Amino acid sequence: MQYAYRASRVIPAYNDDGTYYFYKQREHQGLGRNFNILNELENSGVDQNSQQLTFNANFRFKFTDWLSANAIFSYTASNTGINSLWGANTYYAAKLRGCEYGETPDEYSAMPQGGELSVTNTNLRSWTARFQLDWSHYFNEVHSFSGGVGIEASSDGYKGYSNTTRGYFPDRGMSFAQGIDLTKYTNYASWLADNVPSITDSKSNVLSAYITASYDWRRLIFLNANARVDGSNSFGDRANDKLLPIWSVSASFDAAQLDFFRQFTWLDYFSIKGSYGFQGNMLSDQSPVMIIRKGSYNDFYNEYMSTVERNPNPDLRWEKTNSYNLGFEWGFLDRAIQFEASFYWKHTKDAFMTKTISTINGYESYVVNGGNIDNTGYSVGITGRILNSRDWNWTVSTSFSRYINKIKTLPAGETYELNDFLNGNAIVKNQSVGTFYSYKFLGLSPVDGGPMFDDWSDHTEDLKGLSKYDTFTSVLTASGSREPIASGNLSTMVRWKNLRLNANFVYSLGAKTRLFGMYGSGTESNGVYAQQGLIKSENNLSRDYLERWIKPGDELHTNIPAIIGQLHPNYFKYQDHWSSNTDGVYGFADNAWDMYDYSDIRVVSADYLKLNTLSLSYDFPISLLKPWGCKRLELTVTGSNLFTICDKKLKGQTPTQGGFTTIQLSDRPGFSFGLGITF
Repeated sequence: MQYAYRASRVIPAYNDDGTYYFYKQREHQGLGRNFNILNELENSGVDQNSQQLTFNANFRFKFTDWLSANAIFSYTASNTGINSLWGANTYYAAKLRGCEYGETPDEYSAMPQGGELSVTNTNLRSWTARFQLDWSHYFNEVHSFSGGVGIEASSDGYKGYSNTTRGYFPDRGMSFAQGIDLTKYTNYASWLADNVPSITDSKSNVLSAYITASYDWRRLIFLNANARVDGSNSFGDRANDKLLPIWSVSASFDAAQLDFFRQFTWLDYFSIKGSYGFQGNMLSDQSPVMIIRKGSYNDFYNEYMSTVERNPNPDLRWEKTNSYNLGFEWGFLDRAIQFEASFYWKHTKDAFMTKTISTINGYESYVVNGGNIDNTGYSVGITGRILNSRDWNWTVSTSFSRYINKIKTLPAGETYELNDFLNGNAIVKNQSVGTFYSYKFLGLSPVDGGPMFDDWSDHTEDLKGLSKYDTFTSVLTASGSREPIASGNLSTMVRWKNLRLNANFVYSLGAKTRLFGMYGSGTESNGVYAQQGLIKSENNLSRDYLERWIKPGDELHTNIPAIIGQLHPNYFKYQDHWSSNTDGVYGFADNAWDMYDYSDIRVVSADYLKLNTLSLSYDFPISLLKPWGCKRLELTVTGSNLFTICDKKLKGQTPTQGGFTTIQLSDRPGFSFGLGITF
């Protein structure tokens, strides 16, 4: 996808004689190898074969009118084989070989002959068994008790093998190169010594028990309770970590059943409901004891080698989440109008956070219970039946949801790196989850058109001694969250006789996103290797570059920087940033071009309204179907992602991309045709 987006449309695919046209795709310092996308597609590929067998069995037992049981067993076996090939005459192989196809490689070649073949085989075996006892009983048409209790066991076994081999000749009997002089090709010999097959063998067993109970009094009051506990071989060695509890209680009250409300004949129902739930969570990759990986024989020490696979974390506690919900439901005028509203609050205590520690401990990071997160939100929904007759029916429904989440805990100062802040992965106190940060863009230089930022270059002493967290939150500015704060939908259905039209719109509010990167870090400008990695003669460039700074005064009406090549006297002014080589200050930028791509000037609104689906259906009359023995015949045409209304600055970029600058595939319209027959 990157090549399809970036490649210049003026590059021909063929020469005049019909052979492939190759051009130099540059690697570094102007050097490059011959490249043609059709040649790459012809001489590389992925071959995947999969087989799967699934068995399901379902048994029901009825003991009395109020007591029954259900037993379920399922088994799945699947095998997948994937072969990935890079032929000897591909660009990828030329880079490893160090020369073009047909030329003699030098001693630095990492693949003197042939191509590269990667083989991956996976084997999955899984089964699930569940037995559940159900009961449902009425007493005097006043009390109703129902519920179930069950036990479930499941197992997932995964075995995998992968290996990469160089020197492969698919057109010569699928053979491999032999007799390569390893004393001559030392880079290849080094790769060969370190390249060993990878074998994976893992198993996850889970045993669960659960119970649910409900009580109904005169269809006025409903009570419900649920509990579940899961035990697994991946939850740790301590007994209290092997069992993860999940339980909840809920209640609802239909006030419309009260005598007072019965006088309102237009009121169909008026329910009030609430619930409370608790869930404990433990990371499967954490252990209270050290896990050792036994390795192979080490020739230097003349003994077998073992490494620490997982350091002990005995003090890690459950991540605990308490959930509260409150809701209301109304129905009026024979359910012609229905309204629903709900509010929730989730409080997570002892949330898992990765803490960076000194490497003197033998590892760089550690998972701790260091965070408290609050999630609140509400939603409302309305459904209305506008028309309801024999030939016409029209209903409209809409919903709106609002989400608010805040981090209540200040993370450790060295927990997150620069990219975590730029991409929205850092947890920042009093900020929403998904908040991403940007450089503060000041404008363009009136001298050379380069980008300028508020990067504290005039008071660098204030940053010395600060932690990463304090440095990044001081220099960068919060641009918003990748996640929306509100979303909703609007659906409508119109029926005329046997013809039915359905439409569904979705919208999102409050999210922000970055525009695709324009400059990057390394480029080709007028034949001279320069700084912006996306600006090369063979690249397809955005028309936005036509609006870039060219002469003094342009900075007054454009915010797109000039293209500054390596021969420009101010090249290194923008290519190197002061923070990357200043003692006592954490580097927060490499060059001005990356800073521009990740600056606040490149942040736009991600609000949108999208026609998600549109379908037209026709249900044939019964009179036409009887001679054919059909009970129902329906034809449906459906379109999805038909259009999106969003910020015009996106220029075709999907608003749901998030806070990244890399190319993402936009939502494309899709169409389908359906035929439903019932005999």
